[in-house]
Amino acid sequence: MLTKKLCLLATALLILVGCQTGPSAQDQAGTMVALTAAAIPATNTPVPQPSDTPVPPTVAVTPTTTLTPTPSGPLVITDDFATQSAIWGKCDKCEWKDGKLYFGPFPPNGDKILDQLNYLLCEACGKHTYYHVSADIAFAAGQAGDRFYGIGGILPGKLLTTAGITPYQFGVIEIVDLKTGDYFGTNVKRYGAIKPGSAVNHLQFDARPNSSGSVDYYEIVNGKTVLYLLGQPTEATIAALYFDWHSVGITVDNFEFDEVVP
Repeated sequence: MLTKKLCLLATALLILVGCQTGPSAQDQAGTMVALTAAAIPATNTPVPQPSDTPVPPTVAVTPTTTLTPTPSGPLVITDDFATQSAIWGKCDKCEWKDGKLYFGPFPPNGDKILDQLNYLLCEACGKHTYYHVSADIAFAAGQAGDRFYGIGGILPGKLLTTAGITPYQFGVIEIVDLKTGDYFGTNVKRYGAIKPGSAVNHLQFDARPNSSGSVDYYEIVNGKTVLYLLGQPTEATIAALYFDWHSVGITVDNFEFDEVVP
């Protein structure tokens, strides 16, 4: 598995991801962090057409169908955001209205790369190694650009494992060691399965067990598998929504977490 160290890219052609404070957006563009294994082309240059080539899954895992947690069975948690729920952690940039969660934008923050990461934990979901987590997500405010937002699992201060999308139809699986800044994720690519602009995308992130005892990560957008990352070390994380750069806001609806028991 290719390991990349997070670094500052000194180019004004890159606008890449997430949330929180520092210089202006124009100044940030010259020192944006590469939280992906490949840089995204600037919007004023030719962009490759979205791909609709499906990625074949290698391990089939049947999600649980029960909607009520039981003492001996898989945990399932859903939230339609009709009202504010106690399942979520503290969030000073969250608003529950119109049957949705409005999350972000966050201002730039500090002078460190990882200061720009913002997330909202599903505290009631707890820590799990294998799970499905999904939600209907749409860009709602701030700087669209190529900044990623999405869903996945986070262990605060230790690990980020998430599936991200942008309004420009880019997709990525991001795995970041939050202690060292090491990056283990996928390359960035455009996908036709991702709806552009402020359209609603049904985004799913799966952490699936495999026969070797490690974990396989899948990003599924609007029912189509677009990315996978196989054979990763097992690590329990907490389901979460996230931005990996500042100045982006989204709406979230129909959240679902399903624990997978091998």
